[in-house]
Amino acid sequence: MIKKKLIFIFVLPLLFTAVAYFLYLEVEPAYGYGFIIGGVAGFLNLLAISLTVGLGSKIGRGKGLVLISYYLRLILLAILVFFLVRKGVGEIVGFLLGFSFLKLSLLGLGLSGRGGE
Repeated sequence: MIKKKLIFIFVLPLLFTAVAYFLYLEVEPAYGYGFIIGGVAGFLNLLAISLTVGLGSKIGRGKGLVLISYYLRLILLAILVFFLVRKGVGEIVGFLLGFSFLKLSLLGLGLSGRGGE
């Protein structure tokens, strides 16, 4: 369990930075910007999910709170993608890669262990 926490704390940010740096320098700066914006949005989305579920279980109204939070996060994500495409700050492909980076990394960490250790 400690190894996974160390990987999550030290290795994943380094890997994220390396991918963003590669996309910025080698592919196109817009892909790097999109990757960084998507990574931050994905992290905040995951943080909002965990806070909503934790808060909902404490106050006893988890179902309604989770549903409202889901639609609010979906609307905010749609607005973010709209402005990303409209202003041309970053590429949508880079955004999607960054948005799914943390979730896929967590999935890989969970699948690589022996029974969840």
